[in-house]
Amino acid sequence: PMLQPAPWSVFFRNLAVQSRETIAFWGQGVSAPVQILSGVGFLAAFSTHRRSLFSPTRLVLAAGGTFAGLFALNPVAPFPRLLLHALVVYLLLAAAGLSALLERLPGADRRPGLLSAAAALAVAFWMGISDPGARSFASESEFPQAPEVASFLAGRLAPEDRVVGVCPLDAPLQYAFHRAGLPEAVLALNPEKDPPSRARMLSPGARRFFILVNERRESLEDLVHKTGLHEAGIGKPSIEARFGRVAVYTASKDLVSDGR
Repeated sequence: PMLQPAPWSVFFRNLAVQSRETIAFWGQGVSAPVQILSGVGFLAAFSTHRRSLFSPTRLVLAAGGTFAGLFALNPVAPFPRLLLHALVVYLLLAAAGLSALLERLPGADRRPGLLSAAAALAVAFWMGISDPGARSFASESEFPQAPEVASFLAGRLAPEDRVVGVCPLDAPLQYAFHRAGLPEAVLALNPEKDPPSRARMLSPGARRFFILVNERRESLEDLVHKTGLHEAGIGKPSIEARFGRVAVYTASKDLVSDGR
């Protein structure tokens, strides 16, 4: 259902959410000064390389036209992982812009390219010593504990239960449920941008909620409000288990506020 075409109103809302998640995904494990530096280089490339055959303006227009055509054929907002190829182009343009700026410094023409190479090595060294989170980026983003979580939930799920989670936990968990033969009807994944998931989460028949929180990315409170789970009238969630950096909470619908 996540790859099915959506109405244009839903598509644009999902596109805004996915755009914010893509920016956060690209910047994970990268310090703010390095992000600012790459942004300056990217913008500078539009001025310093505007007459190049592969000018940034032409590349951006070509990419924009391609995406517009794909969206017209199939209005589905792309997931952050699908845009990693665009990150390569962004970084290449940022490097080109920074290199051009450095070569305009006084005396830089005496040793062309040397200053740019030294600056690149300095930035790489700085990122290596100041951002240890970048070294564990791959293992943290793949949710390898999904089969363990599915096994944990297997003996606890009832038809009136719902499992709430968001990207990047959604796809691995859905796959683990499928492999384990668990009912996918209890999954309410990405309810903040997937109307069917939101409907399952807020349905009158939903009584208990298993809430999956990637504590590296967000807090329980942020996730509850982000997904709209607070609208279900749940009580205070309690911790059930932890699998790495993924915490599993349970919360039940408040019978008094639900009118029962």
